[in-house]
Order: sequence, then structure tokens, then C-alpha cells
Amino acid sequence: MKLLIEIDNHAPLQLAEFCKSMEGIASEYSQFVHNNQLDLEPCEQHIYVEKITQGCFIVELAAMVSSTYPILEQANAIFSFGEHLKMIFDWATNRGEKPELLTEKTLKNASHILEPVAIDPKAQFNLQITDNKGVVQLHFHTDNAHAGLAQYNIERELKQLREREENTLINTALYWSSTADAESKVQDRAIIPAISPKPVRVKFEDKQLKDTMILNEQYPYHKIFLVDVLVEYIDDEPVIYKIQKFNSSMNKI
Repeated sequence: MKLLIEIDNHAPLQLAEFCKSMEGIASEYSQFVHNNQLDLEPCEQHIYVEKITQGCFIVELAAMVSSTYPILEQANAIFSFGEHLKMIFDWATNRGEKPELLTEKTLKNASHILEPVAIDPKAQFNLQITDNKGVVQLHFHTDNAHAGLAQYNIERELKQLREREENTLINTALYWSSTADAESKVQDRAIIPAISPKPVRVKFEDKQLKDTMILNEQYPYHKIFLVDVLVEYIDDEPVIYKIQKFNSSMNKI
């Protein structure tokens, strides 16, 4: 499998911008390998430029792997990485669903990859995967306008990520003010002393958290729970505690 990146530029492309784009691909490939626990040992977990075609920038990229590593698995890694990039770009250009686990690093890498097209009004960008017979297995195309849209969506997502990080408390104390069973329409409310003395509505990242902290807990009002929680505000007032992780509990003194 070959991963081909074509940057069909109209204006001269600065070397720094081209290198930043290629570094974005290399950085994302390394993170992709790590996150998906691909066993590429003893080879290096990097992707390399094999050829640049004169005229527009047509770059052939391939993984540098050990000769002892199965050829089929090498091809699968390249293809999966191409799918990963296409999914991100499809979402960023409003053509697909939002991928799970979009990290700050991935978002920045995606923005860097598209930068040469975003700064050139007449530029085009193509990404494709071809097999050893030259048959295209996967393709993504975008122009300057959609690259700009992608960077706008990426920057908006980065801002939301930063806000979530700023408003997330780790291992903080919470105790219940009111709770509801599975059938009740009454809202679960809790107090987090570090935020406010007032009860605030609670939501859970998943149902298992509520089971652990309320439904399966014999004396939930006698406990203090240590949790990771995202706090949502309106006009500086906390309106929702979204419990993301239960860490431990202790009896109230």
C-alpha cells in the first residue's frame, strides 16, 4: 500500500509550510500507531517520504518497517492510517461524523497537514491509498475553501477541548442532596463543596456510574464520593455536574 499526498499549489509554497504539513502526517502516524497498539517492533514507528514528483507536490509515503514484519500487516497499517486521516478530514469539512477521541495533538496535526492548501486560494489537496497494482483503494479531495472550513472546525473543537479541561475537576469530593431511581423523573442533585454549597443537577458519563454511586449503594447519603467531574456553567453559575469517573468513596464523619 502507498499513501499519496498531492498538494496542487498555485502560488509558490514556502518550504517551512510544506515541512510542517509533512511533519503533521509523521506526528499523527506515530500517535496512530501508539493509540491503536500496532505491534510494529522491531521496526521504527515512522512514516517516510519515498518520492516527490516535480510540478505539484505529489508525495509517496510508506512505513519503514523491518524486513521480518509481514507484508500484509504493513499494508493494513498504511490503509488503516489513511482511513483515520480521511475520517478526520471528512468531519472537519462537514462531510462525515465526528470521530471518537479527537485529541489536541490530532487536531493540530490535521490543521498543519491542510495548511498549504488553506493559505493558497487556488490550491487543491488529494489524499489516496493505492495498492501495488496502482488501484485506488481510498480517496479524499479538498480545495482552499474547504481546507479553511476544516481549520475553522478544528480550532472550534480545540477551544471546546481547552474549556472542558479547564472546567474538569479531578478526584474531587461530592455528596448527594437528592437522588432518583431508574423510573423516576426527579433529577439527581449533588453538592461539590469546592464549587458551590448549593445542590446542582448531576448527569453521568454512562449508566454504570449511576449504578455504582446510587442504585447499588446501600447508603448513598452516608457517603462522600471522590470523582472526576466536568462542570458546566451559565453566567458563572454551575448548572450541571457531569460525572466522568468514579474513583473511590468514604463514610461521612
